[in-house]
Amino acid sequence: MPRLPVLRWFDSRQPLLTVDQPTPDQQFAGWIDVRGWAVVPSGAPLVVRISVDDQVIRDLRPNTPRPDVVAAYPDMAGTDRCGFETRLTRDELPDRDRLTLTFALVVDGRAGRGLQSLVRAVTVQRHASAIPLGETGKVDHYVTGAPDPRHLVDIFAGEWSSRLPPPLDAVPAGPLPIFEDPRVAWAIAALGGVSGKQVLEIGPLEAGHTWMLEQAGAARVVAVEANARALLRCLIVKELVGLPRSSFLLGDALAYLEASPPAFDAAFAVGVLYHMTRPGAFLRALTAAAPRIFVWTCYYDPQHPPLGSADTVTDVSPSDDGGCPHTLYRVDYASHAAGRVFCGGTSAHANWMTRDDILACVRHAGLTEIEIAFEQPQNDYGASFGFVARRP
Repeated sequence: MPRLPVLRWFDSRQPLLTVDQPTPDQQFAGWIDVRGWAVVPSGAPLVVRISVDDQVIRDLRPNTPRPDVVAAYPDMAGTDRCGFETRLTRDELPDRDRLTLTFALVVDGRAGRGLQSLVRAVTVQRHASAIPLGETGKVDHYVTGAPDPRHLVDIFAGEWSSRLPPPLDAVPAGPLPIFEDPRVAWAIAALGGVSGKQVLEIGPLEAGHTWMLEQAGAARVVAVEANARALLRCLIVKELVGLPRSSFLLGDALAYLEASPPAFDAAFAVGVLYHMTRPGAFLRALTAAAPRIFVWTCYYDPQHPPLGSADTVTDVSPSDDGGCPHTLYRVDYASHAAGRVFCGGTSAHANWMTRDDILACVRHAGLTEIEIAFEQPQNDYGASFGFVARRP
């Protein structure tokens, strides 16, 4: 059981601040992963302020467990959750080859009086293969080294979500194990496999699930992606890992589905529905395209509202778009949606549905055999679940 953060005003020891990452002179390719820990012996609240050239980039409040620090300082308050970690993206960093990051420990209020100022500075350097992008985003760089998979990945340095599969897992792309996603592995098995099947994938992002579908024997995968930069990353992955049976189409998924596409044996839509402005119509069109579907999505639950804030929902309205009555909960995207790393929908907002309405729309479309998994009512970004559905 975690120790209570009791304030020890009599503890005269000075604060401690350690930066584990980045290390001095570490090379970066467009983003910088940050990790460390900070503690005030009195247990007073604090933040770690990250700056570059006296410009504040981010304030972090330590909140992750660091058992190594607890073991090293067993009698010090506040060590239970003194860790901090984050990723500084290219959009936040000055466009220079060499940067000095400053980490300053800031103690709240009067608890900080009399405490020694604590600052750590770490200089990092951009990797030679990284393509420098100015504010206009114009690429104006040639790669002078020998061809290497990293050069392709670094075209979109700082934008990747996925960690590449072996033997490319040492190439620094993103942090998430999307190429070994248990949701997709479960869905493939629950649908009876995809070997020899024609599969439609909505929102491939970086082709991780596409790769899993090919590995499972899909005869053909058609993947529709609306984000142009994500589609280009898919093409890079296709070149790196080899996806001979997959095609990537750039365009709006609902527009594609409403234009009478060819019939598919199965359709996958992971992390897509809650970015739609017309989710009811999307479910109707998806179920018309294939007799077997897998959907993983967040949904509206007043007990666990999207992004953790009831204020995020700005409108509630009834709808029968797609033929099945349901309620729409409008969610406006935050300001970060304008950044290159954002991988949401095509509009400045989305309309969420409740779990019951989602399943009702699927049943209304004739896919009445439903199996549910991955229930996470307390997901940080809103309650979520996944399901496979089939026609009887």
